Amino acid sequence: YLPATLSIGAITVDLVHYGNLTIEYLSFASLVADVATGTISLSAADRTIGDVLLVSRGGDISVKVDACASIQVTLFDHADASVTAGDVAGTFAIVTNGVDHEVLAYSTVAAVVSLSGSDADVELREIYAPDIRIEVVSSRVLYVNGDTAYAYDSVTVVEMDSDITLRGVPDDSNG
Repeated sequence: YLPATLSIGAITVDLVHYGNLTIEYLSFASLVADVATGTISLSAADRTIGDVLLVSRGGDISVKVDACASIQVTLFDHADASVTAGDVAGTFAIVTNGVDHEVLAYSTVAAVVSLSGSDADVELREIYAPDIRIEVVSSRVLYVNGDTAYAYDSVTVVEMDSDITLRGVPDDSNG
C-alpha cells in the first residue's frame, strides 16, 4: 500500500510468462501493462487517472474506473475483457487480435470510441461519444445506448463477415 499523497508518473509492467496484476486506488499519469495468460485488474474509484494501455495475451482484463485521460485495451488470442471507464477525456479503444475474444464494455463517456479487430463477441452498452468508429472482421458487435437524443457527430462502421447491431445511435435500423 502506498500513501494517497504519493505522486506517481509512469508505470510499466510486463509479465511475460504468466502473472496477475492488480492495481487499486492508485493515481498515476500513465499505466502500460502487458500480461501473458493471467489477469489484469484495475480499479480506481473517486479519482482521475492518466492514460491507460492494457494488453492481455490469453488472459482476462477487468477495469472499473471513474475517470481517465484515455484507455486502450488490446486483446490477443483467447483474451477477454470487462471494462467500465467512466469519463474518458480522450479515446476509449478496444483492439482484438487473433481469435476468440469476449468483451463487455459499459457506462463510459469518451471523446472518441474505437473498436477494431477480429473474431470477437463484443457488447458495448451505454457507451457515449460524439465520434464512434467500428472496424471488425468475423465478429459480433452489439452497440446499445438508451439516450437516443445524444448528440453524435459521426458513427462509422466498417465490417467484413460480421454481425453488427446498433440500437440508440443514428441510422438505427434495429429499433
